[in-house]
Amino acid sequence: MTRSASAEDARRTLAGVRRGRLPVFCADDARPVGRVEGWLTSPGHGRYLLVRSGWLSSTVRRVALSDVGSVESRGVLLRLDHEHFLKQPPYVPDEDLALAAYEALLTVAPLRYAAVRFIQIQVRDGVVRLSGHVANEVHRRLAVQRVYASPGVLRVEDDLVTDEQLV
Repeated sequence: MTRSASAEDARRTLAGVRRGRLPVFCADDARPVGRVEGWLTSPGHGRYLLVRSGWLSSTVRRVALSDVGSVESRGVLLRLDHEHFLKQPPYVPDEDLALAAYEALLTVAPLRYAAVRFIQIQVRDGVVRLSGHVANEVHRRLAVQRVYASPGVLRVEDDLVTDEQLV
């Protein structure tokens, strides 16, 4: 039985689905692009369907529930074409994302030895918040750029203060 799904209908329908069982199809392709990994409800950021795709190096992507076209017993049909599906941001659990952000800061030589111990990293649903202080504006920009480049980061909230601002 096929039915048009609103975001709430899709969430309710997918609630009983076991991970990895239900295939996911794009609007322009008859072959599945992945399987349902689960869903994510994020206050302030919306609701997402998590789709695992790939065999050897699998990737979990976030697809907004508003992009779910229909849900049926044979699979989930997205309103997205395959090209737009591949452009959806990857999903990385918060703990892994915090570690990736810390490691990204360690790749910047000026920050590695002096500033990393003064930077606090908080992650919630793909949004990374950097707080603390760094020596100057260049270090602040480098920290934000490196963390933002980490896979799975949707946004960086910059609450870093430079020593110049403290004076």
